[in-house]
This record gives sequence, C-alpha cells and structure tokens, in this order.
Amino acid sequence: MEFSRLQAALQRIVEQELILISPVKLSPLAFPLWAERIQSQQLRLEKAGDRIERLARQLEAAADGK
Repeated sequence: MEFSRLQAALQRIVEQELILISPVKLSPLAFPLWAERIQSQQLRLEKAGDRIERLARQLEAAADGK
C-alpha cells in the first residue's frame, strides 16, 4: 500500500463535514443492528421475534410503496 495515498485519503476523511440525521423510521440498513439489540434485551411485553417480524413486514411494505 502506498503511504502517500493512504495519508491523502485519511486527510480527506478528516476534512469532511459530519452530518447526523435522525430518521423518522428505522432504515433497512439499521434493521439488523436494531433486531440484535432487541433480542438481547428482551424487555418488552411483545416477544422479540414477533416484534422483529412485524417491523420487517412494515419495512417491506414501505419499500413496496404501500
């Protein structure tokens, strides 16, 4: 690996503006992380598996434009 190219890439990353956005709904890329957290917590009355399945259906419906 070329050190100069790596250094230039890291410098570009450092100089970029960080934009944080709080989405209204759970994004498809965030779903697996959320599901794993829910399964480990198991604090809700609704079973974790049932909740994950319900939210997966909601994400699919939103993706289909329903």
